[in-house]
Amino acid sequence: MQIKIMNEFQTVTELMAEWHDINLNRNKLRMFMVEYEVATGRQRENMERFLLSFDTDRLQRLLDGDEDESRMAYIETLAREAAAEMVTIGQYSKETFRLLFSLPISDFRLVNKRVQELVYIAHDVTNQVQSSQGLAGA
Repeated sequence: MQIKIMNEFQTVTELMAEWHDINLNRNKLRMFMVEYEVATGRQRENMERFLLSFDTDRLQRLLDGDEDESRMAYIETLAREAAAEMVTIGQYSKETFRLLFSLPISDFRLVNKRVQELVYIAHDVTNQVQSSQGLAGA
């Protein structure tokens, strides 16, 4: 059997998988924008739909090198990494500790608050899955 691949473009879902963190990573956002500028047809339409899933004002500020936007993006990135460690291994790695303790105290507090929120969300989702599995088995 011969299969002909017709897609010469990425779906919005595929774009999300590849570019999910452009709102937190200025360099990755720049790379995306370079590809967006040369994209045509369906690929450009999908890229635009993907872009519109973000706050475009914040993306522009990140592209422009806005200090506050860059700071908040770094805080969110670090919090996500730290929360993933807390959920999966129950503690921060040495590298994460080093990064956390190099922050100004106000940023350290923001990261910790966000880590708590993310860990709570992860545990809530896990509890919901376990509850639904328990109900399904009853």
